[in-house]
Amino acid sequence: MKVTNFKVSLIVLIINFLKENKQTKKNIGLDKYLYFAKSKMVFIFK
Repeated sequence: MKVTNFKVSLIVLIINFLKENKQTKKNIGLDKYLYFAKSKMVFIFK
């Protein structure tokens, strides 16, 4: 699978957005999604 710079920046934007949301309102769903996004990113770069 080819990862373009656009995809990477998009993932980073999503993670940053979720981090900001997590700080304003503690949401278990957001926590789970943030963890999932991080693990996906690690998987992509392996």
